Amino acid sequence: MAYNYVSTVHKPTVVKLSTSGSFVTAGAKNVVTVQGSKLTVYEIQEEGLEVVGEQCVWDNVLEAKLFRPKSGGGVDYLFLLFESEECAVLQWGSGCALRTVSKLYLGEEFGCPVDFENHSQVALNREQTLFAFHFIQGQLKIVKINPDGTLSAPFKLRLEESPIYDFCFVNEDVFSKCKSPTIAILYPAQQDKMVHLKTYTISLEKRNISDGAFSQKNLENAARRIAPAVSGVFVFGDQLISHLTPSEVRTIQISDFTTTEDVSGKVKHEDPSAVQEDTSISAWCEVDEKRFLLSNSIGKLYGLTITKKDKYELKLEALGHTSVPSTLSWCHGVEPGTLYVGSKCANSMLIEMLSAPNSDDQWISIKETYPNPGPIMDFVVTEAAAGSSQLVTCSGWGKDGSLRVIRKGIGFTEVAAMDLAGVQGLWSLKQSDSAYNQFIVLSFVGVTKLLELQGPCTALTL
Repeated sequence: MAYNYVSTVHKPTVVKLSTSGSFVTAGAKNVVTVQGSKLTVYEIQEEGLEVVGEQCVWDNVLEAKLFRPKSGGGVDYLFLLFESEECAVLQWGSGCALRTVSKLYLGEEFGCPVDFENHSQVALNREQTLFAFHFIQGQLKIVKINPDGTLSAPFKLRLEESPIYDFCFVNEDVFSKCKSPTIAILYPAQQDKMVHLKTYTISLEKRNISDGAFSQKNLENAARRIAPAVSGVFVFGDQLISHLTPSEVRTIQISDFTTTEDVSGKVKHEDPSAVQEDTSISAWCEVDEKRFLLSNSIGKLYGLTITKKDKYELKLEALGHTSVPSTLSWCHGVEPGTLYVGSKCANSMLIEMLSAPNSDDQWISIKETYPNPGPIMDFVVTEAAAGSSQLVTCSGWGKDGSLRVIRKGIGFTEVAAMDLAGVQGLWSLKQSDSAYNQFIVLSFVGVTKLLELQGPCTALTL
């Protein structure tokens, strides 16, 4: 009988989800990614991202969010939602281990389940005290976050609208007279198939809902996503971005000839006869209360700014091109501004924002790239030198499609680099009481230098 031995020689690299915050310690700058069955915790360094921990997850993760409980001591906790309709709150523990703070089962025996691939399942309010879940058509579940980060038992809310494209909490400062949580729902009408938005006010004491302060009918038919703004709600469509408040609606077009303002303040329009591109928003993140970053399905990165004088004004600017993202995470507290771009179909990136456009007329610079050969659409096995085999793969799709050669071998990770000209010889040394070589002797013409490898690299001249 023949047996096959199968082993994993390459860790998952397809980034489905990402979130940023202070997860390891208070004040730390971390990025957490979900890559298939692997959960990876990074710390942001000057050179790029450094892995500080990895954990296998034996379930399909639908959502990952970092949030800060009131008694968390300035440290963020990690919330994970699984396809098995379970959720968990994790805390970074000693020895790079993750500790489970709380977990809940949110499943239902009856009801029509939502499509996990095309609909949102969870929303978190800005105050980070409530989660809302959508697993069953026509139903929401509300879960309170306790001050210690644990989750309370959920309660159900019935909705008339079904199906629901997307939902989010509306920031409470939009409604000065309303202190109860408010949720916005994007849904299609059953009669005319038009897309509408409606808000509901949630009573936590009575555990019921009532009509909210505003609603909006007849939005763009292609609108599928909404996002909270300090002054209202954003609705993202294929061609339009709408900003809705109880008093007004503002709309801006997404295209190569987006309306902008020049230095003099006059409105200018680029040639409307230009070839149109696919402008549907695939990922977004918040920079601060007035600035947002968006990316479309061909990897074009936009900056969206909202200002208010007499009325709210929207300004959309093209910043540059990246890989087609599945997730965007703004790294708060990092200077200059840094953005993590996670991708399912191309290399993930760490992007640095520029104060002025570069020679390519882009406002971004790629600081570091993280290879991702997935998804592999097709491959062939060919022979390489010395009788070994290699894979030639068709990787990615769209503009990020590539042909890659993959071999099993030993990889190298650069941990330090120094510019040293004129080196004639190189030797390694160790202290008598150490098991490791921690010094490198560098021979130059006329001088010999000793390089210490512990901590920051420092050269000592002999």
